[in-house]
Amino acid sequence: MKVAPFITGKIDNLNDLLQRARILRNSVATSKNAIFLNFGAIERFFEGRISDVLISNNLISEGFMLCGIYISNMLRDFVFCCPKSWYAIDYFEKAFEDGNLIQLKKGADLCFLLCSLFEERTNRTRGVMDRKAYIEIGGGLYYRFFSETKNDMGCHMARNFETMADVTKEAIERIKEK
Repeated sequence: MKVAPFITGKIDNLNDLLQRARILRNSVATSKNAIFLNFGAIERFFEGRISDVLISNNLISEGFMLCGIYISNMLRDFVFCCPKSWYAIDYFEKAFEDGNLIQLKKGADLCFLLCSLFEERTNRTRGVMDRKAYIEIGGGLYYRFFSETKNDMGCHMARNFETMADVTKEAIERIKEK
């Protein structure tokens, strides 16, 4: 079995990303009863499922593929550690109180998780906050993270937030079906 290479530096080639996605997609298709022995295995599992949805929906671009890799890391982390707060505003405030801009990304990640995995939670505030509001807030936090840090992933996630939330939601639904 081939193993997709880990991203150790910046990938500038869409062909490399597609090759990685193809390898992961094929390995996931044959692993119905997956057992995860480490962080890397579950990360590759999520990345394979997300790649499968991206490719089957013809969402093929460097931005989408990089977002898929980022999201698989986020999901891996979420499996092993729950967010400290379920309120995005807490991360926004912490970012500016402490000057820790990673908190902006964590707040955006939380909004992403709510939109893709826990959509029912986005409607708990009696109509004040719905999925659309979380998409706007999450995308805004990713963009703010990008503008403050120049980390390209913030820009990719800001631009593709809603599409990638839908892709992730579909990937998780496909996992449940099998």
